[in-house]
Amino acid sequence: MDTCSAAEVARAFDTSVPRVVRAAQRLGLDARGPTGRWAFTRRMAERLRDELGITPTIPGLDATEVKVLAVLARAPLGLASARVVAGQAAVSPTAASRALRRLEEKGLVRREKTVIAAGLGSDQPSRRRLGASGRGARLGRCRASAGTQHRQ
Repeated sequence: MDTCSAAEVARAFDTSVPRVVRAAQRLGLDARGPTGRWAFTRRMAERLRDELGITPTIPGLDATEVKVLAVLARAPLGLASARVVAGQAAVSPTAASRALRRLEEKGLVRREKTVIAAGLGSDQPSRRRLGASGRGARLGRCRASAGTQHRQ
C-alpha cells in the first residue's frame, strides 16, 4: 500500500507539517507507522484535504493573499480588523496585515472611512475599511468582488 509522509502531504497542500499533523490528530487518523513517523494512505490524505482545504493558485498572488481575498469576498459589509481577517483566513495576524497592504498596493483592496453605530444610538469614531476594488472582480475563483470590504 502506498503512503505519504506528513512532509509530502504538506507540500501537496501548500501548508506546513505541523498543520497537517494537527489536522490528522483532530480527525483521529491512525497514521503513525511502527517507527513513529506519519504515513498517510490516499484515503487519509483525501480526508486531510477536505479538512484543510485547498488554496487555488492565482498568477501574481501568493497563497496568503488569495486566502485574504476569499475572506473579504465572504464579508460584504467588511471586517473589523486585520486580526479578524487573519482568524477567518487561518493565517497569522502579521501575515494578514502584510497581505492586506500588498493587496492595497496592487489595487485589489481599498480602504474607506466609515462610522459604525454602536449599541443604543451612539456612534463610534470613524474606522478605515478595506475592500476589493475593480480588479478584484476578475478573481472569480477566489470569489472576490468589487463590493467586498474590510474594516480596520
